[in-house]
Amino acid sequence: MKKRALKIALLFFIGSSFFTQNTCLFADEPKPFLIEGKIDNFHFKLNNDKQHCQLAIDHADAVIPWFPLTSQSPCYFFADNKQEKIQSYSYPDANIDYILLIGGTASELTVEQRKKKKMSATSYCTEEIQAIIIEKGKIKLGTTQTNAFACAENRLDEKLYRQKIKQPRKEIKKVIQEQLKKQTALETSFFESLQQKVEAIFK
Repeated sequence: MKKRALKIALLFFIGSSFFTQNTCLFADEPKPFLIEGKIDNFHFKLNNDKQHCQLAIDHADAVIPWFPLTSQSPCYFFADNKQEKIQSYSYPDANIDYILLIGGTASELTVEQRKKKKMSATSYCTEEIQAIIIEKGKIKLGTTQTNAFACAENRLDEKLYRQKIKQPRKEIKKVIQEQLKKQTALETSFFESLQQKVEAIFK
């Protein structure tokens, strides 16, 4: 009888230890990045397959295909505590329908720095934050803020969103047009350089 009771107690102890260890492991696992979501009638989606993260926007009136952002992959939308919904704020007094934020370009932190900040080894943090602003139904892109520090799993303070109200911003269409001009200029420069080299060979 005593031996049986001892076995039960031992099994209970082993089972409890195993459960505790696994709970700790799962608790320390990083939550998946939120890379797409809907705000009002806009559907936003991020792609991290390239060096710089790409953004696509789908709306009832128009679809904006993938275009690169300034931050390096992986990037993500700052979300609610459950990582299920894009965190956003509205500022009607400033004629702003919504502001949502994207984090990207990982911050390289040492083990000591993580301990000081009380961060887990799996926390993905960044110092680069870029705003998407829906203003009077039009989508605008804010400049990239590089002096901020935030981690993907944390819900951001509302003041970080409020700071973006007065931030310079451009309409998405203008941003894409500028990118296309730069790309065309680079391609033209490349072919001109190539042509000069070919002409030099056959002189």
